[in-house]
Amino acid sequence: MKKKMIALMLIFAMLVSLSPAVAADENVSQPTIEEILNGYHEKAFAAHITEENGGASTYSRSAGSEKTLEEETVDELTAAGYEAYHVTGDNYEELEASLKTDFASMGLNPEGSYIVVISGEDNSENAPSSNARVVDPPHYDYGDEGVGHPTFSYTFDDKTYTMRYVTVTAAQNSNLGMTSGVELLDSESTGDMFDSLNLSITLLSSIGMLPYTGTIYSLFSAIIPDGPTPVSESLTFRGASNWTTTYIQIYNTSDQSWKLRGGSEYVVMQYFINHTYYDSSTNRYVQDNTSGSLATEYSMYYYDITTLKNMAVLACENNAIFIDKVEYVQYLLDGEPVITHSRWQEYLSYEPA
Repeated sequence: MKKKMIALMLIFAMLVSLSPAVAADENVSQPTIEEILNGYHEKAFAAHITEENGGASTYSRSAGSEKTLEEETVDELTAAGYEAYHVTGDNYEELEASLKTDFASMGLNPEGSYIVVISGEDNSENAPSSNARVVDPPHYDYGDEGVGHPTFSYTFDDKTYTMRYVTVTAAQNSNLGMTSGVELLDSESTGDMFDSLNLSITLLSSIGMLPYTGTIYSLFSAIIPDGPTPVSESLTFRGASNWTTTYIQIYNTSDQSWKLRGGSEYVVMQYFINHTYYDSSTNRYVQDNTSGSLATEYSMYYYDITTLKNMAVLACENNAIFIDKVEYVQYLLDGEPVITHSRWQEYLSYEPA
């Protein structure tokens, strides 16, 4: 009897020790599509700048058997429960047929490179409200039409529509989306490095001013060399803007294909500062670099999912398309726009530049 009691106590102790670990696993939420793609853009921008400055990128496509950043990102999305693809010229037509859609309607060029994520909505008890973005990997519903991909149903005016979300972001290409630079020491408004460091930075979009204020100094102060002021040759500010659009497609039973009807988007705005100066201690020119994120601009109805779905339905009934857009973003120094990036036009099938 005594041995049996000891055995039961040991089992109970083991179960108690395991309980917190099980609970912790249940409480760990998977990353959202937005979080994963934002991480991708940060790495892609850093890799682009490294290669532009003559360095070797960790994610170089010539890295032999190692996976590219796009492939790693697709793997991460898949592991989080999403259906993701890296669309390139090699698989463009094959995936277009498999997904039963028209890539050109979303501005995807056969010569480009994109990460595409197909998702539905979370229909569980823990699903967000109808006016919230999906924050967890959705519990996919598969339609009766043999579609074979994540879908969800949406009823409007007593008519039910089969929908899905298609999130698209431009992957690495020759321009890495949209990057532009300005040489601050050549600016008409400043004559030396200290004047340049005092330039204020503001951000503007087609939606309005973004809640960001700062100066070049606030971004650059951490890497300013100690000691006497160096003889600067160049101080370059570069902005990078990446649009990520989530389209709403509605299934057309007549031709068994998905039609683009709506969507919303956000823009991630990043910066990179390159400082080239003469270092007397080594008798050579050296470079200091710093980079980071400035702001993210969301389209007007990005968080109003109900309105977006309603507008997609109205567009479907009128054979039209409604996309809630951020038409452009600007980087302003001392109130003057020095960098402007404009979004692509889907029907023209080209990316921003």
